[in-house]
Amino acid sequence: MTSRHPTPITLFSPYRICPIGAHIDHQGGVVLGRTINIGTTLEYELLDSNELHITSDQFGEVKFSIGALDTNHWARYAQAAARVLKAKRGIKAHVTGSLVGAGLSSSASVGLAFLKALANVNQMEFSDEQFVHLDFELEHNELGLQNGLLDPMSIIYGKRNALLFMDTVTGSVSPIMDPPSGSFAWVVAYSGISRELTKSGFNVRVAECHEAASTLQNGAWKLGDIPRETFEAKKMSLPENLRKRAEHFFTEVDRVHAGAKMWKDADLERFGQLMNESCQSSITNYQSGSDILIELHELVSSTSGIYGSRFSGGGYGGCVVALASRGHAEKACAEIAQKFKSAHPELDSKVFVVETADGLATRHPSPVTRSAVLLAAGRGKRQRPHTDVTPKSLLQINGRATLDYVLRAVSKAGVERVCIVTNHLEEKIFEYVGDGSKWNLSASFAHQTELRGNGDALLSVPKEWIQNESVMVVATDYILEENSLLELVQAKEKSQAEIVMSLKECPIEELTARSSVDVDSEWRVKRIIEKPKPEEIMSPYAASILFILPPQIWDYLPNIRPSERGEIEMQAAIDRMIQDGFKAVGVLQSAPKEWDAAHHAQLST
Repeated sequence: MTSRHPTPITLFSPYRICPIGAHIDHQGGVVLGRTINIGTTLEYELLDSNELHITSDQFGEVKFSIGALDTNHWARYAQAAARVLKAKRGIKAHVTGSLVGAGLSSSASVGLAFLKALANVNQMEFSDEQFVHLDFELEHNELGLQNGLLDPMSIIYGKRNALLFMDTVTGSVSPIMDPPSGSFAWVVAYSGISRELTKSGFNVRVAECHEAASTLQNGAWKLGDIPRETFEAKKMSLPENLRKRAEHFFTEVDRVHAGAKMWKDADLERFGQLMNESCQSSITNYQSGSDILIELHELVSSTSGIYGSRFSGGGYGGCVVALASRGHAEKACAEIAQKFKSAHPELDSKVFVVETADGLATRHPSPVTRSAVLLAAGRGKRQRPHTDVTPKSLLQINGRATLDYVLRAVSKAGVERVCIVTNHLEEKIFEYVGDGSKWNLSASFAHQTELRGNGDALLSVPKEWIQNESVMVVATDYILEENSLLELVQAKEKSQAEIVMSLKECPIEELTARSSVDVDSEWRVKRIIEKPKPEEIMSPYAASILFILPPQIWDYLPNIRPSERGEIEMQAAIDRMIQDGFKAVGVLQSAPKEWDAAHHAQLST
């Protein structure tokens, strides 16, 4: 085997959720969809032959020629993609995915991943619209699934922090930007029952919709071809089952239009109600819900903190997707999981929060850290009266908020997602940051209930946001140079340290109000003490609140006792980690400027 690529290429093809727009894409309806941060990961390289060598952690390895016709084994999506493309060159690929068959579009996700990979190695170029229709052909003609365009359109056009309004007839896609991400979360409740659509009643329901359309209007194929007035005039002449299918279609289209407006207006409660109404219509009119899914939907929707829910996918197995209040999402997940597991201990059910994601794309090597926590909850007592009306992170220098300096530096350092911890006047920070796209970031928010130190601020970050990777922690009242955080990233790459901190040289008399850091001749940090007593000062170096930390910081913080000031100090947890063997290095930098009234008077005139 020879490869044209020096290293394997990795694709991530996300799953999708459809909060409103159930069972109408195959009838030419409009739908709402979005991509999430779980899906299919495909690592592949070219084979200079007409063979496909596919491995999977779950199912092992298969090898076959592109022309093979056996579509019964798990790698049939690779075969189908090769046939649709009429590919001549094969690939060696490893595929991983989670919750296959859960109703989150895993079939379209894996199909599109193989289409994209095989098109690449065969030097074929297609537009996004063409990839949508290639997947439609793959699922219809090769796999026998009579679905619509919701899944491939969502996966191809998916946009992080946006809900997509999609017209499956014209192919138009309109992103509707999310409300502040600190206000809501998406919850997936997986029943533990996986059901393939070709083996369920899915295709039967599609056929009934086609029959309803042709009965209402001679020659019509889809309900989307029928004017609403025609349906209202003739619906009582339809057999009951066909009338119910058509009733679902027309009322669901209305709900999609209403939902798009509610999302734009950030009316989460009404949007959740529309999700419940959509699910009820799926049960009574489309008659798609299994007993177990109906039970799960009712449990989810009745849980405190949930705005609304509905079946995801065909509704014959799989999961329920819900819109939740961000502040209550974790507690709601735990309650749903406990109650459903008690009722059905035999099922491998799961309940969890998902984040938004961009559509199908090549994954490049990960940066040193993709994530940052920004500390913006403080009251800003030293800056009063300015902070009586403005959060300290939004105080202006040269016409720019200090938070703008921080966000630009974070983005320059390669960070992709930030969680901003807020409290005082937080709604102004929500409005200023929005979804973070202005800085090429994905922004979410966490509320610090009591201002009990920077360690307590970190403990306010939702568990579902935390990932098993390094995280940057940055105070937002610094006026940062754009490259200041990039220097920390470079130091981490060079030293392979787990902890990196920005050090500044201070007069000894200032250290008791800051921190004291003990370093060796190669800038390896041996101790850090926050607000030391005079006899505890170890060097002229203090640490700015500019750190790169391992995810274990969240394991250490709960075991830190409050200081004499009643604060949970992040620096105490960092010191304990260093004593436990975590490698830490310091980077000596100019002390970052901080906003004060003198700066304001000097720089804003």
